[in-house]
Amino acid sequence: MKTNLSRKSRKTREQTKERVCLTIDEKLYEQFRQTTKKYMQPRSALVERYIKTYVQSKI
Repeated sequence: MKTNLSRKSRKTREQTKERVCLTIDEKLYEQFRQTTKKYMQPRSALVERYIKTYVQSKI
């Protein structure tokens, strides 16, 4: 049996995001989860956008 040695290894991309842990109200998170599921939106993208908007409003 031969192995395929012609495969190139994947280059790792520079990490631009960081995983964080936030504490929020349980009921609020459940509503957020259901809403994002209904509209098929990624939760992480929404949270990131809200944080960007907040930071920009304070600068």
